[in-house]
Formats: sequence, structure tokens, C-alpha cells
Amino acid sequence: MILLYLMLFAAAGMAGVAIAMTPTARMSIFVVPIALLGALIIWLLPEGATPPTRFMRQMFFAYFVAVVIWPYYIAIDVPGFPLIEIRRAFLALAVLMLTISVSVSKDFRNELAGIFRASPHFFKFFAGFLIIQLLSLALARDYQSAISLWVKDQLGWTAVLLMAAYIFSRPGAILTWAAIFRTMAIFLACMAFAEYKNQALLWMDHIPSFLTISDKELVVRSLTPHFRDGQYRVMGPFIVSLSFAEWMALTTPFFLYYILFGKNLVLKAICLSADILLLFAVDLTQARVGLVGMLVTHTLFIAAWALRARARGGNTLLPTAVLAAYPAIFCAIVVAVMTIDRFRISVLGGGTQAASDQGRREQMMLAIPKIMQRPINGYGVGQAPQALGWTNPQGDISIDSYALTLLLDYGIIGFICYIGMVGTAITQGFKLGMSANSEEGGYALAAGVTLCAWLVCQTVLSQEDNASLAFMIMAIVVALAYRRSKSEENPSYASQLPSG
Repeated sequence: MILLYLMLFAAAGMAGVAIAMTPTARMSIFVVPIALLGALIIWLLPEGATPPTRFMRQMFFAYFVAVVIWPYYIAIDVPGFPLIEIRRAFLALAVLMLTISVSVSKDFRNELAGIFRASPHFFKFFAGFLIIQLLSLALARDYQSAISLWVKDQLGWTAVLLMAAYIFSRPGAILTWAAIFRTMAIFLACMAFAEYKNQALLWMDHIPSFLTISDKELVVRSLTPHFRDGQYRVMGPFIVSLSFAEWMALTTPFFLYYILFGKNLVLKAICLSADILLLFAVDLTQARVGLVGMLVTHTLFIAAWALRARARGGNTLLPTAVLAAYPAIFCAIVVAVMTIDRFRISVLGGGTQAASDQGRREQMMLAIPKIMQRPINGYGVGQAPQALGWTNPQGDISIDSYALTLLLDYGIIGFICYIGMVGTAITQGFKLGMSANSEEGGYALAAGVTLCAWLVCQTVLSQEDNASLAFMIMAIVVALAYRRSKSEENPSYASQLPSG
């Protein structure tokens, strides 16, 4: 026993010396033993215990709200403790509940496996992307940064997808999520007008003492009020105006769905008003990506509505007229964009956007030989900007297209897996939405349109601010596919589940 204590004391002493000699930038490596110990404890939990799925659901929805409403750079500052980021705290608790549920409940594991089986093509691409992500770590130059971003992606993407797929498989959960989504969109759109009037972020001079700004150098530089042609650019709780505009564009299919398929006339009127409000809020960001995203969502969703109405029979005069008018509408949009200065500048850009367009062309030319140097696994998670080596006029290394980011980070195979994953979700979403017989099932159509807009926006935007949202929306599709397959096997399946 004395020998055991001596060995423990010696191990603790060596660990203390190692920590003291390790540079601050590499201190995160000592989290690994703690994480492994925590995983071992969870693995040893008794089989058959009740999984904490209710608390997981609560933390998931809290994370969903926090990841949108709460600026990531404002953290809780408790003396003697590291900074606590709100969204990460909720996500960590949700992921902990997910791992405990997997460990203790065979029924939970079987249900996740059933969700995988209901969307086999999607999860094959998803698994392939995860493998490529892991393999790419070996090629990263900045290994610590790559590991940190990889862990962040597994929590914010992979774990979120699994949790959301399980939660959305419960009746009512998607309706709740969509209602929260729309409510946050209206709130942020109203806040955008207040921010524009203030000509600065509303909270920057009103942060209480128990909160602080993390990564102050980056945040202060990024959140300095930005103007274009003398007009203030709204950015909301996001780090750049483009991400804010993209997020608002991604919400519009969920408003359009209720406008076209909802039953409550008052809510339909509210959604129609909110859709117009969002358009003006996007305009305040002066981000072309938002306007293009809204153009994509509206044109695709209205066409999908017309096709669904025709497929269901009944009075198809209006849907047929809408589809027949689409070529004329498309030509009118093209003419308007090319001839009306306001439209042309908003969609294609003008003199002040010329530098951005030129930068994207330069990045494309630089990226091609870089991609061909490492076409299989790329340069590693988060290594794309450094691998590309392009700098903006301010001297900052940056990259403007997520397609280039994927190719440089994960190589051609990783790019194919990612696009295949999203493309499969889009296809499945449209199929499920076209044949849905319930309000909740029809949200697969909104999810498919949103993912189309996500892909379009990401061709000119490399920010991952809304990536976690995209994985939630993919989870809507796979959850509805699972519910459809179970209902076909057992028509009373839905009534046997607890509500979400």
C-alpha cells in the first residue's frame, strides 16, 4: 500500500512538472486524460438505467437558442475559473446526456441504429466525411489548431446531428423547433433595425461586469462599426454581416411553409409580414449572399408548392399557372438585375464590391494548384486559409468560398462526401415533403429548400457560423425518414411515442 501511495505521489509530481514546463498554447493536451477518464466512467454506468433524454432535449433547445441569440464572444467571467461560453456550456451538457444515453440504454442505441438504417445513403456519406476528417489530422501543419477545430466540429456537427435526429423523431418536436426558429428570426430582424438606428451593436457598451469579451483582439477589430457607401452594415449577434444575412435567408422556407400550408389565418398573416420584414433586415446588412439566398428560397419553395399541389390533384389551375409563368418570371428577374441599378448592385455588386469579386477570382487561381498537391486528404481541419496563403487588403489571411475550404481541408474525397451528404438530405427532403400527409412531415420540404440555399450561400461564404444549424436541418430530414419507415411498418407507431 505504501508503494502504491509513493507511485501515485511520483506520478502526480511528474504531471505537475510537465504542466509547469508545457507552453500555455499546448496546455489543452492535459484535458485528454480527464476526457478519457470521464468516458471510462460513462462506459461503466449500469446497463438498463433510464436514459436522460428529457434533459438532453432541454439542453439541445437551449443550445439552439444560444447559438443564434447569444454572441459567442461574450462569456461568463468567474474569478479563478476559465471563461464560460454560454453555447458551449449548453452543448457540453447535451452531449454528456447523449453519451450517457448511449451507454446505459439499449433501446436508445437501437433507435439511433434505426434512424441510420432509414437513411442509408445519407449516413454512408456522413460516415465517409467523418473518416476523412479524422485522417486529415495527420497532415495538418498546425496540429493543435486542427485538433481543437476537429473536436469543435464533432460536438457542433456530429453530436448535434445525432441528438437532433433522435429528438425530432418524437411527434411535435419539429413543430416546436420551427416555432422557436421563426420567433428568433422575427426578434433578430427587429433588432437589426434598432442596431441600424444605433449605428453600432446594441450591447457593446452595456456588458455587465460578470461578462467579458473573449478573444478581444479579433472581436474588437471585427466588431468595429462597418460602413459601405456611407451606410452602416448590420451584423447582429454574428461576427460578420454576411453570416447574419445568410442565417436570415435560411429561415425563410419555414415562414413560407406556414404561409402556404398553415391553417391559422392569423399566424399566416404574421408569417407573411415577417417574410417581408426579413427581406428589409437582410438589405440592412448589405450582404449579397443574403439577398441571393432569399431569392433561391422563394423561387424554389413556390415551385415546390406548385408541384406538390399538382401531384395531389384537386384544383390545380393556380399551381399550373405558377409553373407556366416561371420562365417569364426568370427572364423578368434577369432583366431587372441587369437593367435596374438597385437590383444589379444588390445581387451582382457594384464598385465597392469589386475588390471582393477580384479576391474570389484570385483565390480560385491560387487554390487549384494547392488542391492538386494534396488531392486525397487535403491539408487538415481548419488549415485551408494558411494553405491557400491569400491575404486581403488589410493583410489578414482569409478565404471566401466554403467549397475551396472543403477541398483544401479534406481533399476531393472529403468534398464529395460532404456534398453527397447534403445533396442526399436535399433529395430525401423533397421526396418526403411532396408526399407528406401531416403538417410536421411537410417540414421536410422546408428543410430541403433551406439546404439548397445553404449550398448556394456557401459558394461565396466560408464562415461556419451556421454550420450547426445546417446539421440540425439535415436531422429534420433523417428523423422524418425514420418516422415514415416506422409508420409504414406499424401504422400506430406515432401514437406509441411520447411527444417531443
